[in-house]
Amino acid sequence: MSRSRDAVSCEREDKGGGRRGDGLDRPAGRSSGRAAAAGSRRNALPARASRPRRRPRELHGRRGFFLLQTDPPRVNSCVKSGEHVLEELETEGERQLKSLLQHQLDTSVSIEECVSKKESFAPGTMYKPFGKEAAGTMTLSQFQTLHEKDQETASLRELGLNETEILIWKSHVSGEKRTRLRATPEAIQNRLQDIEERISERQRILCLPQRFAKSKQLTRREMEIEKSLFQGADRHSFLKALYYQ
Repeated sequence: MSRSRDAVSCEREDKGGGRRGDGLDRPAGRSSGRAAAAGSRRNALPARASRPRRRPRELHGRRGFFLLQTDPPRVNSCVKSGEHVLEELETEGERQLKSLLQHQLDTSVSIEECVSKKESFAPGTMYKPFGKEAAGTMTLSQFQTLHEKDQETASLRELGLNETEILIWKSHVSGEKRTRLRATPEAIQNRLQDIEERISERQRILCLPQRFAKSKQLTRREMEIEKSLFQGADRHSFLKALYYQ
């Protein structure tokens, strides 16, 4: 009877995946097969990339609350030397533009103040269109010669000479004697000297750089500071016409 009970227990253990009757371990049954299949599937799947855990930066005043380490703040590319931001600095051109705007918006100006201001303008010249002398039939060489003479006369007009002074100057340059110039040689010589002085003065004025009437003159140190701060980073380069050295 004891033998039959031992045999039944051994058979049950064999069906359930337990130990054998001889005391040796045997492989698991259905449950062990399922576990082995799941383990093989896990090994076949690719491993997930492990994300770096963010460590707490500093603790909050209360217990249980802490601040996570965030991304580092972005540094503005316009920061210079870690002290000044170019957007917050004001260029000399912007400063002059603001002063001109405030001057225009000022309504407390009287008529006497406006009249007392002295405004200087470049002297005007007379424009005479070319084409009246070229009317009719002529060759190409004649037209080119006539056009060159007209350009020379126009340049003398730009220098501030009238028609009589242009005629005197042309006769002096070409060495020809004009019958229309009925004057003594001394008077003609004085007139030519005056014309030369006027031509040289007009050329000097035309060679001067063109500036606005309200442009500000900076010292050498102020100009060096302006260039050192905004060298190649000036947002409004056209405002440079409002100041000069």
